[in-house]
Amino acid sequence: MNLSFYSRRNYAKTIAGTLGLSYRERQDCRVPHASASSIVVPPYSYEFSKEEETTWWYSFIHECYHHTHPEDFVFLKSKQIKHDMPIVGYNNCVCDYKIERNNYGDMPGRDRLMEEGRVHTLRSLCKSAKKSVSEQVKEALASGELPADKEPTPEQVAKAQDEKEKKEALIFFDNEVRKQWQVGTHEFSRDDLSSDVVKQHFDKLMSAKGLQEQYHEVQTPEDQWEVARRITNILEGSEDAADKQEQQMQGRGNPEDGEGEGEDGVMEAVRKIMYKDIDWEDRHEAREQHHANSEIDYSDYDERPEYVVRDPKIVTFNKGISESFKYGNDSYGSSIRNTDTGNSLSNAISKYLITMKKGRWEHGKTVGKVSKRNVWKAKHLAGTQAARKIHRKHVIKNDVGAAVSIVIDQSGSMSGSKYIHASHSAVMLNNVFNRLQVPFEIIAFTDYNNQPVNVLHKHFGQRIQSDTLIDQMVRASSKMSGNSDGESIMWAAERLLQRTEKKRIMLVLSDGQPAGSGGLGIDAFTQDVIKNLEKHIQVHGIGIESSNVKRYYKSNCVINSPEELEPALLNVLKTKVLE
Repeated sequence: MNLSFYSRRNYAKTIAGTLGLSYRERQDCRVPHASASSIVVPPYSYEFSKEEETTWWYSFIHECYHHTHPEDFVFLKSKQIKHDMPIVGYNNCVCDYKIERNNYGDMPGRDRLMEEGRVHTLRSLCKSAKKSVSEQVKEALASGELPADKEPTPEQVAKAQDEKEKKEALIFFDNEVRKQWQVGTHEFSRDDLSSDVVKQHFDKLMSAKGLQEQYHEVQTPEDQWEVARRITNILEGSEDAADKQEQQMQGRGNPEDGEGEGEDGVMEAVRKIMYKDIDWEDRHEAREQHHANSEIDYSDYDERPEYVVRDPKIVTFNKGISESFKYGNDSYGSSIRNTDTGNSLSNAISKYLITMKKGRWEHGKTVGKVSKRNVWKAKHLAGTQAARKIHRKHVIKNDVGAAVSIVIDQSGSMSGSKYIHASHSAVMLNNVFNRLQVPFEIIAFTDYNNQPVNVLHKHFGQRIQSDTLIDQMVRASSKMSGNSDGESIMWAAERLLQRTEKKRIMLVLSDGQPAGSGGLGIDAFTQDVIKNLEKHIQVHGIGIESSNVKRYYKSNCVINSPEELEPALLNVLKTKVLE
């Protein structure tokens, strides 16, 4: 990272702050972990090597990602989780995949750190897998690392070895699914597995019908638990293995030998030895996938504060360029103007309406295309007013009966090509709706100085030229920070609901999940807002180089390149506005 030591540490504090967490460094902390109000991490050191720095960031960002999904922790608590159960380790692996996939693509710098950290974790796992549990226990007893009173029985050693092999197989299966979107993980394959037994477990997972798709598409805690149950049954070779483990967690059935505190913590001590070759920087990943370290802290999730809903600060451009946005990234302006922001989408809509017989040609106009049937007037009625009315103009019937709110994510992760795509979309939609005579607004939103901010680029009763809109989008880019989607969408929806048109449609252009300053619960709050709005208006999410919109909007599409922009918008207009 091209930042000074103090700037890097402050950057970590900023990331934590956007999630409503206080940032704390502690000397005795080996694994980053968070409660509902703070995140505790090992001290960030200026003596870090590049690899140590990358893995520190990896574990820190990974833990932050976990706490954008507090519903996972609440769900696990409701299941009365015991961390010595294999199904819990499998569930953690699925959960890790879900949160890293859902956050991938939001910020390229973080994506790179997550990929490099993941690669280091896999390398450490391969190193740890080279030794059997029996060898690791003997070495630990000889060195005193494992106390004599914690020496496991042969049965416990065999059980730990079985657990280690199955988890290695699952992590490599997880990596195979990751190859769909995480480039850095491609260097690992089945050949890197430590034994034939592990390969057999791996093959069972890979050959299970539909498991890879099910694993990749997990969205909710309930989804991931069902996948974990299926993995448990596959690896344990029994259709009721998951049921038995759930019964044991809930105090029913007979615990297996060596499980939990009944064996004076022997298995816990053995697990720490099993994974000792995994560096401390990777302990969070090890904890989540192997439950080898400290348990997840659920203590204050039941009492965690509700998300603090704030009224957005409103910035307008009614009187020209707002004083709030004196500067902006001028390169955005040239990039947007150099893209085809002309009337191509508007012309496509016009042709579509003609086909649908929603438009007509009006003759006797003084401007427009020359009408062949009226051209005689220019010669025979020269000098009269009628001689000037020899043109025709295509008029679209104004029976769309819709009002539209265009809402644009202006968060920091939208910087670069994403913001250009969003601005280009706004310009094209501006041209189309002006031609259709459809009332519409253009609103951008961010979270700046611990407050949601809505930028009103154009209100319903206003007409704006493309150049003016582009200029405003450029100026607004000077304030790109967090994104409090819930409050911003509510504010826009309240204005839209005041319209009397039969159809009221909101188009939200965004690249990721909410990350505002209102504290924990922002994700659930945003989902609740959208779910309620969908009962009253049509809400359509347009993902800009990100599929995260699928988590929030029932109606959605994703745009990954400039070439996809116009066809996607054309389809939205046909199916949502003109249907």
